[in-house]
Amino acid sequence: MNKTLDEIIEEYIELRRQGKVQQIAEYAKQYPEHEAELNGLLPLVADVETMADTGHSHEDEQPMPDFDQEGFHILRKIGSGGMGCVYEAVQLSLNRHVAIKTLLSESTLSQEDIEQFENEAKMIAHLYHPGIVQVYSAGRGGNGLCFYAMELIHGSGLDCMCFNDLRQIAQIGLQAAEALAYAHRCGILHRDVKPGNILLDQEGHVHISDFGLASILNGIDERQPFTGGTLRYMAPERVRDGTCTTSSDQYALGLTLLEMVNEDAAFHAPSLGELKSKILNGEIPPLACNSLELKAIIAKSVSKNPDERYPTLDAMADDLRNFLENRPVNAARPNLAKRMALWARRNPALAFAVFAACMASVFLVLSLIVGYCNTRNALEKSRENAENAELALQKVFSYVEERPPSTSMSKLLSLLLPYYQFSLEQGEQSSEKMLKAWRVIGSHSMRTHDLDLAENAFRNMLVQGETPDVMNSLASIMRGTGRLEEANALQARVLEKYAASSVLSERLEAFLAMKALAEADYGKCDRGKAFDYLEGLLDEEPGNPTLRFQYAKLLDEYGDKLERLDLRKTKVQALQILTDLTARNPEQPEYAVAFLALFERMLKRGVTTIDDEKSVLATDVSERLLMTFHNIPEAVKVAVAFRSTYIDVLRQKQLHVEYIRERERLITLLRGNYFSEDTPNELKEMLLRMQLAQLKWAQKENKPGIERRIKEIREELDFYDGPSKENILKNLE
Repeated sequence: MNKTLDEIIEEYIELRRQGKVQQIAEYAKQYPEHEAELNGLLPLVADVETMADTGHSHEDEQPMPDFDQEGFHILRKIGSGGMGCVYEAVQLSLNRHVAIKTLLSESTLSQEDIEQFENEAKMIAHLYHPGIVQVYSAGRGGNGLCFYAMELIHGSGLDCMCFNDLRQIAQIGLQAAEALAYAHRCGILHRDVKPGNILLDQEGHVHISDFGLASILNGIDERQPFTGGTLRYMAPERVRDGTCTTSSDQYALGLTLLEMVNEDAAFHAPSLGELKSKILNGEIPPLACNSLELKAIIAKSVSKNPDERYPTLDAMADDLRNFLENRPVNAARPNLAKRMALWARRNPALAFAVFAACMASVFLVLSLIVGYCNTRNALEKSRENAENAELALQKVFSYVEERPPSTSMSKLLSLLLPYYQFSLEQGEQSSEKMLKAWRVIGSHSMRTHDLDLAENAFRNMLVQGETPDVMNSLASIMRGTGRLEEANALQARVLEKYAASSVLSERLEAFLAMKALAEADYGKCDRGKAFDYLEGLLDEEPGNPTLRFQYAKLLDEYGDKLERLDLRKTKVQALQILTDLTARNPEQPEYAVAFLALFERMLKRGVTTIDDEKSVLATDVSERLLMTFHNIPEAVKVAVAFRSTYIDVLRQKQLHVEYIRERERLITLLRGNYFSEDTPNELKEMLLRMQLAQLKWAQKENKPGIERRIKEIREELDFYDGPSKENILKNLE
């Protein structure tokens, strides 16, 4: 008589408890009609049995394994499963805490189990992403146990946590989608995405773990037959015929998010057969949340038809990011009213200003009508509206001042300036408020290279009174536009008026004027005098970050121009100062740009290497510049130059995995801001040319997905109006 699936599982549990443990794969072969189901279910049964048997298990009677000879001292056991254990340990050479994952004794495991374990270590070792648990080393200990050392995560799996904040769930989903998308770009499918394999640390950062069932893709979105994994999170196409694609990883992540929202399993079934039937034919349960956007994102990712899901996990991540930033999501087409509401939530201060301005206009018209009948009431209403508008404008200026530079923001402020100017002329606006408004516009416009707008702001400031910083800023614009005589005359006045000032900040501006005049060979100024003058300022305040920044720049620029300086030593000293300033002041893009530019030049010339500890900081800084300060052309130029040099060094060293990973990361960073209205054409062109080069390589190697890549580039070209558009179109044909 044929046994039912439940009877087979009961038999396996009894054999296990009697110590007659058989390999799961071998045991399942005895029942071919249930083999696939047993291979999926029995590992979970083994895990449960191991955890339930903690009081008298053979495993707990064993002493802690010894990996001291391998450089790891075991501290405690973190957890265990059907195939092995995880321990917290100290890596003796670096004195850092790590997690050690070990296999059970080989006598209790099949060759397939061992290969799966080794496969996991190899897979993760090829990935370097903050959202993926990092492997440090792997091998076989003197005790004969296979092991690998990995990043220790202080947190727990999503299956052990509850969430009631939709934005937190979306943030977790975004991080997980970005990590899995990175793995896909590196050619690796996870194939077992589920809540237990997504760890959340104490800082709220996501880490994808357990790549034991992962596989290498030989082409884009290659379909691979595979029956392993956790049935509950398998996409319908996997359940039907074992098909594994990047889309099936997306489905598993979407189902995880759905269960986080609903706080319940997506499918309930008493047997594996019924569970399969529900996955294939049942309806996805509705989401218990009031956000139509998040509902649409999750629903799209768990569509039964793979073609109706997102084309990539990058696209899913983009939609989750749109949701978190209150932007329209592609999965749900909002109407005009909804788009306006999202825009207002995304830009509350600006929305308030627009609303206030509109209301002020309405009130003004109404007051004029009423004023026709009652002049006094009209005047009072007008005054009240003016005060409301002034308050709104002040909030707009304060909001812009606190944010990274933006061309659109600077132009918006310039449109509001006439009101300030009119108020000043009427005596209703203080000159201090006007100066603050012009300063914000000038600073933002300088950084975004809108020199006409910046010059207009600085000239208006000088009308109210000369200050050395504004005079130097205006002179800098003049030099950039070829008006050298005007610039020299203005900075000579700065030097004459402020060189002997008792105020340190004014003498700093005198130094900047002296340096500019020395480089222009104007008058009696020379580089040696400028260097001595700055050293004198540093003697007064050696810890002043602005003075240290200028000193580092001087060491970098004058290293080969002053005989008293040793070129190599000055570069190293300058880099050290800029490293410290950048690490301590992440909100200052000027420090980051100078540090990255110098490090890139030294890396290109072989003075430093990618193994230098500063290389990690440089990589982080370049990413921050591209993500946060992408509206500053100089920041983008320097960040891309560094990334390109870094990638080239990896290629020269034949570090192919790292080379592909970093090249894909750069493309991802560039694409992240491509569709922003403030992104300059220069940045868009960089991305388009990199994608063209990637496309040519894919065509040469006969890689799949060529038509999709061409379509993506054509869509991006619709948002690019630079001088190279026609040339790029020709290359696509």
